[in-house]
Amino acid sequence: MFEAYKLAMKRFARADDGSATVEAVLILPLFLAIMALLFDASSMFHGEAKALRVLQDANRNMSIGRLETDGEVEAYIAARLTALNITTLSVDTTSNNDVVLTSIIIPARQFQLFGYFEALLNANIEITGAHIRESWDPSTFTSVVSTS
Repeated sequence: MFEAYKLAMKRFARADDGSATVEAVLILPLFLAIMALLFDASSMFHGEAKALRVLQDANRNMSIGRLETDGEVEAYIAARLTALNITTLSVDTTSNNDVVLTSIIIPARQFQLFGYFEALLNANIEITGAHIRESWDPSTFTSVVSTS
């Protein structure tokens, strides 16, 4: 009986089945951390793209006269971002007769699912957009296409 046990132990010691499992177990946490970082970063870029689209819509609306004051632009942005579950730290709009300039600051933490990386958790995403105001007078507009 003892000989059979001794023989089984020798076979077990020489066997190399499952030797790749050790490396896989060592690498798996690193692989999962990299995947989590990639997912968090892509979520941040996606959130930034959504907020940029709202900012561009607001600037365009002021550019063509649908919104008239800086406060209306800021309220428009705040309402649209709230509907997308995006909370801002600040929204600032400055306009004159030529340009509408808007800046939004959003905490990056709200776009992250895993949040393992302290550098990303404490970051803020700043989005700035400028739009030239359309100030042409329709009465002086002439068509390029001939009507005759």
